[in-house]
Amino acid sequence: METTPKLTDRLDSALTESGIGTHRGPTWSMGAMYRETIPEIDHYASKGILSLGMAESALLAVAAYRRVDAAVVHEVGDYLTTDEWEPNADEPCSLPTMLDPTIEALRTYIS
Repeated sequence: METTPKLTDRLDSALTESGIGTHRGPTWSMGAMYRETIPEIDHYASKGILSLGMAESALLAVAAYRRVDAAVVHEVGDYLTTDEWEPNADEPCSLPTMLDPTIEALRTYIS
């Protein structure tokens, strides 16, 4: 599943303009918490996967079926490597911080 490039660009710009650093790249979608294995982590890391999410594939599948634009913004919640799992990462940027720029990006995108 793919995001809508123009919407993704708009979200990226709005977050960047608000001083929120962004990273763009592919996501590994896993529907079951704590089921990631070390071989899978190695595999996806070697493919350049930047994030792991649980709901994105469903959101993007519905958007594709309905032929509507969609994009995803992630908050870093934890870090997962083959060496360790760091839960509840203390990131300076939280969902509430990203909310206003995200809403503004959506407003300008649909206008």
